[in-house]
Amino acid sequence: MKIKTINLLLICSFLLFATNSFAQNPITMRSNAMGGVGVAFQDINAMFSNQAGIVHLDQFSAGIHTERRFQLTDLNTFTLGLALPTNAGVFGLSINYFGFDAFNQQKYGLVYARNLTSKFSIGGEINFHNFQILEYGSTNTLSFELGIQYEIGNNIIVGAKIANPIERDLANGEHLPTQFNLGMSYLPSDKVTLSLEWEQELDFNPNIKGGLEYLLGKVLFVRAGFATNPSLLSFGIGLEFNNFKIDTGTSFHQQLGWSPGLSFIYQPQKSSKK
Repeated sequence: MKIKTINLLLICSFLLFATNSFAQNPITMRSNAMGGVGVAFQDINAMFSNQAGIVHLDQFSAGIHTERRFQLTDLNTFTLGLALPTNAGVFGLSINYFGFDAFNQQKYGLVYARNLTSKFSIGGEINFHNFQILEYGSTNTLSFELGIQYEIGNNIIVGAKIANPIERDLANGEHLPTQFNLGMSYLPSDKVTLSLEWEQELDFNPNIKGGLEYLLGKVLFVRAGFATNPSLLSFGIGLEFNNFKIDTGTSFHQQLGWSPGLSFIYQPQKSSKK
């Protein structure tokens, strides 16, 4: 039993080290298919990539997302996001579960975003994290995130976000990573979105991400993207009908394989695409 417990702790410590940033920053399938970009998104997907982007929602919206990282059943992620616009700004709730019975992480977030001007918006999130390891116990911590977005003209969106600017310690010398994202989206037409993003996590090399989204016809979105650290290629499709969207996407790591996922989104349509 002692050897089994030690092996479990070693496995869980590796998972905590190797996947902490994935679990801390749950990904939607629109983002997954576009190389992981999202700091300049302006839809319900922005709940998890840059909270400032949800100010462009004008009605209640919700999204459910699931991903199986590297096709391992022990690395499943389940995510729920809810956003409610009001006269005082947009309020949101995010819930994320990552892992399996022996090792899992939960993240619960309260989100708020508002416009400061017609072109400039801010957003933030306060998170409660719970980490559980079988036969070892659990630990809790708090964190927060801040994001901004600015529109340049009618077709360029610039966004920035920082997560955990104050380092939060966990167990065994591990801590929640401090991460900064800076990026932009260029919308040359109502059918095309081009995104480029720089991501920096302390103590690691930067990650450059890029993605393309193309609206084929009236309901089908085709997406592709890349990332440099780790090196990934990704692609996916999305279907939009009435007020509902279904997105599927997958990324490919040369050594670890595929990470497929699926999103179901309720978001009332607006007159223009962002």
